[in-house]
Amino acid sequence: MASRDRRRSQPASPPHHPVALIGSAQEWSSRALGSLLQAKGYDVLLAHTGESTRVQARVSRPDLILLDTTLTDMDDLDLCRALREDPLVAPRTTIITLSEEPATADQRAAALNAGASEVLSPPLHVEDVYRKVEACVDATRAGAKASE
Repeated sequence: MASRDRRRSQPASPPHHPVALIGSAQEWSSRALGSLLQAKGYDVLLAHTGESTRVQARVSRPDLILLDTTLTDMDDLDLCRALREDPLVAPRTTIITLSEEPATADQRAAALNAGASEVLSPPLHVEDVYRKVEACVDATRAGAKASE
């Protein structure tokens, strides 16, 4: 009985909030996207260079990484490949690339071949962003559980 009482008195662990890392040189759009993700329960980290995105991804091990084409020090697809090859990041992390202009079929194929889970490009609608992010994160989680 004493052990049963001890279990009841232990504090419940806080709920796990998924973590999203946004790598973008555009601070304003990063913050706007971050606000959308926070509204869905994500803890959001911002990085404004490719190198800081890579370092943050290794340290924080986010559930989701959003890579913008505006990174000035590194191509977003090169960074995506590097993250996919990094054992501290890949394969459990969803990576979505963000484009400032509508993505062509070739651009979309290049991003997916680089290891991106999805490509988001204008026009972006809030509900579409939520739906695509959740679908990608759910698929990545299911794949990670299957490989355990």
